Amino acid sequence: MTCLSSSLVRMRAALIAGTVASVALLGAGVTTSAAQAQTTGTAGTAGTAAGSGWTAEKLPLLRGYTEDTALPEANTIGCASGKCVTAVSFNGTYGGELVVGSGSSWRAIVPPAPSNAASGPGGADEQFAAAGCGDGRCVAVGNYYAKSGSGLLAETGKGTSWKPYELPDRTGEASLARVACADKCAAISTNSVYYRAELELGSGTSWKATVAPVPSNASSDPNVTLTSVACGGKTCVATGGYYTKAGGEDGLLEVTTGSTWKAVSVALPGMRAADQDVALPDIACVASGTCTTIGVSGGVIPGSAFVTGSGTHWTMTKIPLKRGDSLLTSYGLYMACASATTCTAVSEYVGSGGFANGVIAVKSGKTVKLAAIPALGKGTVLVAPIACLSAKLCAFAGTYEAKSGAGEPMLVTGAGTKWKARELPEPKGAPKNLAAEPVWLACPRACDIVGIYDGDAPYLSAGPA
Repeated sequence: MTCLSSSLVRMRAALIAGTVASVALLGAGVTTSAAQAQTTGTAGTAGTAAGSGWTAEKLPLLRGYTEDTALPEANTIGCASGKCVTAVSFNGTYGGELVVGSGSSWRAIVPPAPSNAASGPGGADEQFAAAGCGDGRCVAVGNYYAKSGSGLLAETGKGTSWKPYELPDRTGEASLARVACADKCAAISTNSVYYRAELELGSGTSWKATVAPVPSNASSDPNVTLTSVACGGKTCVATGGYYTKAGGEDGLLEVTTGSTWKAVSVALPGMRAADQDVALPDIACVASGTCTTIGVSGGVIPGSAFVTGSGTHWTMTKIPLKRGDSLLTSYGLYMACASATTCTAVSEYVGSGGFANGVIAVKSGKTVKLAAIPALGKGTVLVAPIACLSAKLCAFAGTYEAKSGAGEPMLVTGAGTKWKARELPEPKGAPKNLAAEPVWLACPRACDIVGIYDGDAPYLSAGPA
């Protein structure tokens, strides 16, 4: 249990964010009572030696740059065929890099830029917002400074071999935030000046841009925002939110199985349309094309539910928290699926006394069971993304509050209602008791993590699940 201390909360700054369709969510599913689930779900053990089998090191930077001059920001990591990539932007100067490798072997590179880059095709004017991998290749997306102004960029490849492409821009104001890959890749934009969210679909040098469509109940000024994106097989789905004619905010699913996107409205049951306040903070898809997201409402009637489906047919399975409780997106809310019917979400919720409780929600078919996140130190404060290597093994990183008051990194592994936590090492060469926080994780076999220490300096960590 963790008190809601603002000094330890890093707000996750993800934006909530064609044929148009709107469908009702079907079915409540079978749930386990919160009391029973929490009792059976507290199985968890603290780890032993810090980071057994794990390494941690500062993010490598291009020659001539330091953490103080570059002010690097690394938010995501993706892996394919044993090779990983993390996307980096420099905030102290215009530019960025890709950091490629795995385990304890990493290097910083500048991939080639499009031919119309202001500095020429050698690069150096590129900023990378996100990386994603699938079907044996990776894509890093961001922006670059072209001779005619800023352009959208996709780099496709892996290791040290990359090919650039200037993405089409339908709004003229887009800035890409996330990318996911399977048969094709999909990228989503952050808010533009006029809230015209943009979707990119393609791979290599063939991409199509689409202004995000909206359901029929959208207001004339829907302020569409996009939050996350995932792909499985031929299906890609982006999540977000929009304002309705009734004055509420519904969740939004943007779904494609080909070249066009369909908009699907997500509203939680039991609330008037004007009171809807639905966020869809994360989504996961499997190879069959079935995807699952989490619907969260912090409005008049708080609640949370798994939302599963494909195309325009989606069903809801309630997460059995106590009445009036809901998952906390500000503390991190992430999910992964081992199959079309088995998914795991990690987050926190506010319990009695104003304390935040770390919780793992496991959906198997139409049943949802809850488990407590095993705590190290004073408790779990923040969680980072989760990956499921199989139905019997999932892993997620997180930050717990040590006795010193500093946030320390940890890894939690398990499945169902049985989980264990262990400490992770801090970056080599960093001062002792300097807060370190994992922010992204990928586990194709072993796990690779990108995190931050000392408030904003990126580091990389790797080891077995």
